[in-house]
Amino acid sequence: MAARPSLVLVAMLCGTLLLAVSGRAQSTVQVPVPERQGTVVWGELHAGLVVPVDKSSLCPAGERCIFGVGADIGGLIGAQWKHGIGLGLSYDMWFLDSDGVYEVATLQSIRGAFQFRLLPRRRSHPVFRFDGGLALLGNRFRVDALGGIGSGSVGVEIETKLRAVVDLLVGVHILGTETFVTKSDGVVRGAGSGVDVALLFQLGYAFVGHR
Repeated sequence: MAARPSLVLVAMLCGTLLLAVSGRAQSTVQVPVPERQGTVVWGELHAGLVVPVDKSSLCPAGERCIFGVGADIGGLIGAQWKHGIGLGLSYDMWFLDSDGVYEVATLQSIRGAFQFRLLPRRRSHPVFRFDGGLALLGNRFRVDALGGIGSGSVGVEIETKLRAVVDLLVGVHILGTETFVTKSDGVVRGAGSGVDVALLFQLGYAFVGHR
């Protein structure tokens, strides 16, 4: 039942963001940018706020939770083409509140990414990003459990005059891990086929160059 409120919240956030983008596009005169030629290579650094909304797998009822609110830092390198499609590879680190079970819970992930931009000739335009890959969960970069993580994000990409891009994204992240036991309290976590869900509010800054 916890998944339904999460999906409603996600839909409301994404809808609000898209309405804001549409309203700005209609009310603001957009200055066209030169059309990108060939392949555009870019490297991005990003940071964000992680807000779990469904954590029943990693946080069994009545037990302390290792999947709390936290911070994200990471980077992405990839290539885009003038029709708006991009491919990349990212590495992210989440630092999560673990209610004293861990000193600090860390979730590392390596993911392949697919990105699509609408209205690429405008300096600010909608962007959609989907990614997935390997997740490593543990205490202070140790690996207590392996898993998989995937996400879908929507946001706005703003091009500057310095061959750089600012990304504002809201993403839904779905995490599943193998079954494991946290040594400090002896609790079995990640049991069954359940997954955990978190929202990520992310700010990115990317440098772009032509190849």
